[in-house]
Amino acid sequence: MLVPLSETRMVMWITVASVLMAVASAYLLLPFFGITGASIARGLVMVASLALTIIALRRMKAVSIDVTTLWKSLVAGGVMAGVLVLVQTFFYSNILLPAYMVLGGIIYLTALRLLKAVREHDIELIHKYLGTRLGFVSKILGAILIAK
Repeated sequence: MLVPLSETRMVMWITVASVLMAVASAYLLLPFFGITGASIARGLVMVASLALTIIALRRMKAVSIDVTTLWKSLVAGGVMAGVLVLVQTFFYSNILLPAYMVLGGIIYLTALRLLKAVREHDIELIHKYLGTRLGFVSKILGAILIAK
């Protein structure tokens, strides 16, 4: 979002900061966690880069954050992750990976519905983004996520 706003210098500084964070976090985590440390470092850098971008956009008044929806989606994701960890603790198998994905999606969508995190205008936005060919997806999501 910063590039269309002609903020290429800001993009450069965020990229430089991200690269420095990536090198530092990988240097610290790789000896202890190996390849898992590299993936943790990458995840941390992605979150930090997003945070820096949001901070820059908020200073320019180019974006606002719906805090209520943010915490509801974080809670739904946490519930999904917790249930999947429990299920995989007792029934782990590589063959069941597609089942874990489906179960995770069902749990996440159910949690979003119970928390009333999705509103009509969110579904309208999805419909506009997907267009007429994939408009049925937004209708299905609306039926699942919007409690009437």
